[in-house]
Amino acid sequence: MISSIIKNEGIIFIMLGIIGLIDSLRLVKATTNEILGPGWYLFILSAILLCSSACYLIATYKKDTFSESILIGLHLKFSPAVIAIILLLLYSFAVIFLGYLISTIIFLILTMQVFGERSFVTSIIFGIITGTAFWFLFVYFANIPMP
Repeated sequence: MISSIIKNEGIIFIMLGIIGLIDSLRLVKATTNEILGPGWYLFILSAILLCSSACYLIATYKKDTFSESILIGLHLKFSPAVIAIILLLLYSFAVIFLGYLISTIIFLILTMQVFGERSFVTSIIFGIITGTAFWFLFVYFANIPMP
């Protein structure tokens, strides 16, 4: 039962990757005056999603059995992945109220702590440097206005 659900997840993500690739090609044709427009960004992300989903699906079919205790454990307590998804949802709302830079720095700090970084100082330094680097990349190199 659980292995069939996981196999279906892989198929769903492959379909999302294909839809993203098709839509990105439409956007590339629509915005021909830009070198790196939104179509190429979506194309790259969709290609990554498609490749990783295909690898996931292949690995799923190679293993006939899964460690169900690990999968059942996800329902009994919050795993780092579940907490990261919750943080991502909170981040999407925080961008509206706090702006991109501040919410990204806070999100990166909290995510590093969730995934096991022991030093809070390292998390703060990494969050500030990475968040600021992304902001400069989007604003100055990609000319994308940030909230």
